[in-house]
Amino acid sequence: MNLTKQQIVEMLDEYLEAEFTFIRTDELAALLVPLEDRHNHFILAWVKSLASTQVELAHQFIKNVIRVLDVMDRQTIEEVAVYTLDVYDTSGLHPAMEVIRNVDQYVELSRVRQVGSVYSEVHGVLSTFVHGLSGRELKIEQGEYAYTDSETIYLPRVVSLFDTKEENFNLYKAMVTMLWAQTRYGTFRGQPLQNLNRYEKPQQAIALYHAMETIRLEACIERELPGLFRRMLEMKKAVGMVYPEHWQEAFTELSAKSSSASDSMQWMEKLYGEALDLKTCYQGVFRLHEVESVMSARIEREKALLRVKLAELIDEVTPAGDGEYDPSLFKEPDPDEVWQGTYHEEGAELYDEWDVRRDHYRKS
Repeated sequence: MNLTKQQIVEMLDEYLEAEFTFIRTDELAALLVPLEDRHNHFILAWVKSLASTQVELAHQFIKNVIRVLDVMDRQTIEEVAVYTLDVYDTSGLHPAMEVIRNVDQYVELSRVRQVGSVYSEVHGVLSTFVHGLSGRELKIEQGEYAYTDSETIYLPRVVSLFDTKEENFNLYKAMVTMLWAQTRYGTFRGQPLQNLNRYEKPQQAIALYHAMETIRLEACIERELPGLFRRMLEMKKAVGMVYPEHWQEAFTELSAKSSSASDSMQWMEKLYGEALDLKTCYQGVFRLHEVESVMSARIEREKALLRVKLAELIDEVTPAGDGEYDPSLFKEPDPDEVWQGTYHEEGAELYDEWDVRRDHYRKS
């Protein structure tokens, strides 16, 4: 049996705290009544969830989502709601409101879902995949495009370059692999941004360095993960991507096992001045300012931890004993201290927390 207008008004009065917010729930109910009951229950469930965090977000959600019901599937609407909550948790009310007000931008996500690979559906598999690669552990999060800040790999919310879900999922894996390789094989060592900013056209220098590093890292991936590399080659062929013929010498040198990021920098200097319109479909972008900031913060944390451990050793009045390993010297900080004192100032690890009211995770 369909919900009546009065039933909807009563639910909205409760969820939107109409007695205090003065939101015209009768007008909102009038928008919902003509809809199929399954749509009403779906929308009202998310209104309740959003309102448990911020009432105005829920209010705007009703007004904006109704106008795209005919062109957007329910899964995409749900992703909009979840993303809105994530943005609210990390950036505040105004950016979250912009997500809801620009809900039309997600219509494309609904269209490409038939063949595209969607981050929310594959991030668990990709997280397991990157943890299985050698080297330092990396987190994976959704971002505007593919890049890494050296601690986290950011991926776009949807990949739809190819004609099938399988091909697009493999493209996600190729992106993860290339971004992992940047952290694994030293792309960001030696503060490359400072060197690249010396050039008259720093963006051109950065693009060339990125291209040279992609060549070098492809060779590293071929040696470490030959099966995946063959798929990456197929992707490049499918999009018609080939390196310029006069880059052959650079390609040969950078593909050698002994090559390093400094060799890529040298080749960038040799080729600087060339017009470059060359990107592989999986290389992502460079955000070197973010890399530099994250790496600097990590170094400071590690230096601070080293100072603490050295102070503990200096304060010791007792004999070294039989030299057995003492795990207390390497004890992790007390979790209760995360939000107190200098440990918080130096930076804490933040995790998503389950919120029973919104029936979803709360960001950071």
